[in-house]
Amino acid sequence: MFVGVYTGYGGKFGAGAHPLRHLYWLPLDDLAAPPSFLDCGKALYTGCEGITLYYTCQCPFTARYVPVAQAAAERHGVPFRAVRLESGEQARRAPSPFTAYSLFWEGKFVTHGIMSEKKAEKILEGLSHD
Repeated sequence: MFVGVYTGYGGKFGAGAHPLRHLYWLPLDDLAAPPSFLDCGKALYTGCEGITLYYTCQCPFTARYVPVAQAAAERHGVPFRAVRLESGEQARRAPSPFTAYSLFWEGKFVTHGIMSEKKAEKILEGLSHD
């Protein structure tokens, strides 16, 4: 629905990096280049062992839930690494377009949803059986 309304007013599709992440734009200049994701943001891969969590403080809740994910990882004996993105440039070069919160397992993108204790346990139990 949103796409149809947006494109009806001259908006255009710029780029996609994940089924849930697309860039739409409204060109104000005919010569303007469309927005795009860097290749690193499209990869959705870190190459790291265990859990790697990328987050920013653009949402006031993300930093509060980093220790929740870390504690769950420790209970499961899983290596944990948290990476706080503190600048626009760091966010642009992140391995995911979901810079507020991106959780990776064995280098592969798992979720961009902030994990409560129950959700962290459920995800870790599912991942440890893969």
